[in-house]
Amino acid sequence: MLENECYLLLATQCTAIATYPCTNDVISHIDRVVAVPVEKEGSPAKLDAPSSKLEKIKNSQKKVIQYVTGKGNTIRLIDEILRLFNDSGDFYICFNRDITLNTQKNFSTKQTNKCFFWNRAMLADLYDDNGFPLPGTDDWIVPICQGFVVEKKVSLEAETELKITLISRRSVNRAGVRYLKRGVDEDGNVANFVETEVALTVFGHCLSFVQIRGSVPVFWMQQGYRYRPPLVISKTFAESLPAFSNHIQKMTECYGAPLTMVNLVEQSGREAQLAVSFLQHILHLNSVDVAYFTFDFHFRCRGLRFHKVADLISALSEQITMTGFCWVDKSGEMVREQHGVIRTNCVDCLDRTNVVQVIC
Repeated sequence: MLENECYLLLATQCTAIATYPCTNDVISHIDRVVAVPVEKEGSPAKLDAPSSKLEKIKNSQKKVIQYVTGKGNTIRLIDEILRLFNDSGDFYICFNRDITLNTQKNFSTKQTNKCFFWNRAMLADLYDDNGFPLPGTDDWIVPICQGFVVEKKVSLEAETELKITLISRRSVNRAGVRYLKRGVDEDGNVANFVETEVALTVFGHCLSFVQIRGSVPVFWMQQGYRYRPPLVISKTFAESLPAFSNHIQKMTECYGAPLTMVNLVEQSGREAQLAVSFLQHILHLNSVDVAYFTFDFHFRCRGLRFHKVADLISALSEQITMTGFCWVDKSGEMVREQHGVIRTNCVDCLDRTNVVQVIC
């Protein structure tokens, strides 16, 4: 409902992209969304039938005036919502399974992950005050996730097929465009937070490995729109520490321990203050559940020497082994769990982070 006007958003076009590991439920890309106005009582909104063509013309003119003057703000907001779905091309849906849950979470809990539930606010009327779905609303609650999904099949010897599925889920919390959304908020949510799951399916077994990325979890910003605006630490250490602690707590509650944090920012120059602030917070936290690694990607890999990332992977080998992966056997039983997660960041959580996560 927007300014006392009710709209029903309908996904009218979808394209099947992949199937969920283990369950084979179809993941579809949302191609088009439309908004249908409805009356508060639930019936489709429609105009009263005019008694003559002249009255029809007069009523049409009145409707145009009302549209421009009385409902302009509502229409503009609806247009923004539709553009969010129709222009970005990054929204996915699964009608038979909760798309917000990775493979391990789907076996261990049935509670939707609000972090990746992009249409949760639109469905608020279907939940009670405690956040549980109202009776009889389950079929109407279908989570939509923003991110990226791709599936590839590889033929092995002896007519064996290996299916590789990649699912990236972007957080709805502190979402926004680069330069305007940076760092952490008071609740511990960080900008550019993405969970990436890689699943291998072979011989009826499914192996799933989850990594995360997110902005440096302190208060910082970049002001201005010129190329590479300067980085600014916007709050003191004392003001930033509670938010940093909230972020660490959220990550360990969601993914368990150990939480392995890999910081790829430059240790000197314009990014150094981020590296120093991050380290100060880690040292003050002094948690046995958190491991912290720094790797100055630009310095170590300068001149396209990306093979130097192997040094980082070697240093992380113990953490990777401890973290492990999720394994669901062909009978549908989870015989192994992933413990903890590797969290990687650079400044933008893009190129440098991509290289390291691909190798991890």
